[in-house]
Amino acid sequence: MIEAWCEEHAPDESILLADGFEGAFIGLGYNAGNEVRACYDIEQCIRIIMLQDELPYEDAADYFAFNVQVAYVGDQTPIFVDRFALRYPQQYLN
Repeated sequence: MIEAWCEEHAPDESILLADGFEGAFIGLGYNAGNEVRACYDIEQCIRIIMLQDELPYEDAADYFAFNVQVAYVGDQTPIFVDRFALRYPQQYLN
C-alpha cells in the first residue's frame, strides 16, 4: 500500500522504504534539489521496536538511535522526523 502511494505521488522516483516501519511512515520529503525521500516518525519507530522486541522505551530508543537512525544506505536513505508537535505543549505552537 505504501509503495503504491509513493509511486502515485512520486512516479519518477525510486523511494527507499524502511523495512518493518510501515506503521511509522508519515509521507514523502522533498528538498530544493527535488530529491524525494520516505519520512518516518521517530516516536512511532521506537514504539514499533518496543512491541516487536518486547523492549522498554529506553532500550528501544537506544536501539533505534544506534542501528536505524544513523544507518546510511545510499542517496535515498529515509528521513526520520522528530515531530515538534508531539514533544511540546500546544502553548509553544502559537
